[in-house]
Amino acid sequence: MEVQGPKIETTFRAIGKFKETGITETTTYWSVPRPGGGALYGKAKGIVVTNDDSREIATLTVQGVRRITGPGGKVSFHVSTFFFVQLQQES
Repeated sequence: MEVQGPKIETTFRAIGKFKETGITETTTYWSVPRPGGGALYGKAKGIVVTNDDSREIATLTVQGVRRITGPGGKVSFHVSTFFFVQLQQES
């Protein structure tokens, strides 16, 4: 995809719960403007780690388009998110 204009990249960390287990997510996201204005194409890659003693890990990949839809910077997202979890086998 050939794009004119700036590429914006940001990294964030989020702390929360998934099915009552504490998690920390760290993700880097980038986006570039799409031709015609008003829309951005972007991708993200990240990691989710449980905060308990198991320290289980999942990675994530996101790809999609966001569009500014209204006043005040209201945004609409249309994305696909893929998670990869490697299950640990008990020995």
